[in-house]
Amino acid sequence: MSLLELVEQKQQKFLQQREDSQSEEAAWQEAVKELYQQIITWLKPLANRGLVKLFIKPMPTDSYYDEDTGDMELRDEDHLIIKFFNGEAIKLMPVGLNVIGAYGRVDMAFGLRKIMIIQKEKNGEWIFTERDGLEKSPVFPLNQVNFEQLVSTFIENF
Repeated sequence: MSLLELVEQKQQKFLQQREDSQSEEAAWQEAVKELYQQIITWLKPLANRGLVKLFIKPMPTDSYYDEDTGDMELRDEDHLIIKFFNGEAIKLMPVGLNVIGAYGRVDMAFGLRKIMIIQKEKNGEWIFTERDGLEKSPVFPLNQVNFEQLVSTFIENF
């Protein structure tokens, strides 16, 4: 194989991997969007009565910095913020795709608690557990009843 053929072959492989990666990232973004839409649907009765306000806000979650050139790139991810009548808030923040032991993860922070919302496999069901991890904490399916129980424990403490 000539040098030209080798480089062309490597370029094709690189371009295919980049295309696959972009496709996977788009699928993950869609999964997060659907998760947010489901949670918003569950909270709509509270929002309709003015008890909570729902915000989707871009916040920097990943950055790139090259020490040699000084180049920096910030990436924004959409966070869902549930703000209660008294200013208390719950924040849902996408952590990323292909995290250890799962297809993707979204963190939910409220008060001093952090919950990991996990999708074990692509297009799979969402589950959640305390931030300690899947091995150390019980795991529950993310459904309306369990979500409302989580939110209720937060509300009881303010």
